[in-house]
Amino acid sequence: MELRIGDKVSFLNERGTGKITRFMPNNMALVETQDGFEMPYPVKELVPENYAAVKTISVAPVAMPANSAEQAVQLADGIYLCFLPTTLKDLSASRFSVAIYNNTRLDILFNLFGKNVNGHSIIGSDRLLAGRSVVIDTVPMGDLDKYSGGVFQCLFYSGKADEIKDPESLAFKVKTVKLVDKANYNLLAHFNAPAVAITVYPRSANAPKTDTDYSLQDLAANFGKEQPARAKKPQPQVYEMEVDLHIEELLDNMQGLTNGEMLEIQLTHARKKLEEAVIRRCRKVVFIHGVGNGRLKTEIRNLLTNYTGLEFFDASLAKYGHGATEVRLGNVRLA
Repeated sequence: MELRIGDKVSFLNERGTGKITRFMPNNMALVETQDGFEMPYPVKELVPENYAAVKTISVAPVAMPANSAEQAVQLADGIYLCFLPTTLKDLSASRFSVAIYNNTRLDILFNLFGKNVNGHSIIGSDRLLAGRSVVIDTVPMGDLDKYSGGVFQCLFYSGKADEIKDPESLAFKVKTVKLVDKANYNLLAHFNAPAVAITVYPRSANAPKTDTDYSLQDLAANFGKEQPARAKKPQPQVYEMEVDLHIEELLDNMQGLTNGEMLEIQLTHARKKLEEAVIRRCRKVVFIHGVGNGRLKTEIRNLLTNYTGLEFFDASLAKYGHGATEVRLGNVRLA
């Protein structure tokens, strides 16, 4: 049986329960106990909460390089949204622990909002001590799109009067398709595990802007509460959409990716664009998949059969040859 970061566990040799926050070398795990303290335990002494009659547990930690201690990356001061896979061998099939890492000298209260078609919805909120991290979600690859963009709210606090900081409300953006590229992962010293770390504070020069400006009182009052959806600016009507699914159009670097991983990226992008077209009331979408061995074309059409209210066929031979599928959108309903 495999344990993962974020699992609730009981202890074989003592009373109490806790939550796994990270795995360490020598088959040890760091567990946050009911009292809020993080304590190291041998993995073999942990069992899933309310799971009885288990004597040993097999854990499959992410493989580390032989010289991992020399390669570990120390992040600069800031707050990070981190993605930690359970395996690097097949990222498309991996589950991901999503964590907030507070690498500052101050404790924080935070809200993390994900952006969706209706505005924003809250993903996680918590109190986080300086130098600590907390897992807010554990998801498969297919659910990572909810982290493609959003807003991070943060309230700093400290017992020292000279360390008072203004609250922050910062927009962030994540290219989730790059999470399936092994080359983007670094061994982070804090987690002692490979991860992708996205800076959510301080704001980087190329970070998206937000029109949100909260006062200290507003941020404290709204901590932990789901915010009402903001009125959205009307989108210009687009009647036709063309989506190029060639992998070189989606990724800057394909080194180390398997054919299966690249196919999963293409299908995820196709699904996202199709649903965007439905929301924007497009009349048709053309998916350019090329000819190749026909695998991508087949999988795209299998994907389309999961939707009702649309029809698809070969796109214009004169314009696309045999390398595209045209989709006519009628009364399509999204799940």
